[in-house]
Amino acid sequence: MGYNPFASVVSRPYTPIAPTSLAECNRYRDAYEEIIRDVTDHHWACIASTKPRSEPYSLEHVSAGFRSFGRNKPSVCSNPDCETLHRAMIDMTDSANAGNEKCMDAFHRYKKAEADKAERWKSKRE
Repeated sequence: MGYNPFASVVSRPYTPIAPTSLAECNRYRDAYEEIIRDVTDHHWACIASTKPRSEPYSLEHVSAGFRSFGRNKPSVCSNPDCETLHRAMIDMTDSANAGNEKCMDAFHRYKKAEADKAERWKSKRE
């Protein structure tokens, strides 16, 4: 799992569907953080190893000059050669946060269901 620079592919961890412990959510978060660190390292290596196409870069370049991903979105990276890695860092951080929130919500629902079940058993015994 992680970033494959030869294929420009990032493998992402699956969000636990029905976590029964906080450890599952923590493992998911930790796996995502490791991948984001890897992509970030590759991004900075890209910045260091490529020469900007035009200098100096300005806010105008970043906000309107370069288009990326074929989606006609403004570039967010100061170096267009490293744009895909830069976007991957942003997208993955957003995905990691959303996935971790889903995992934590699912875990809390599980804990509540377990507490409700224990309460039902307790009231049946009395």
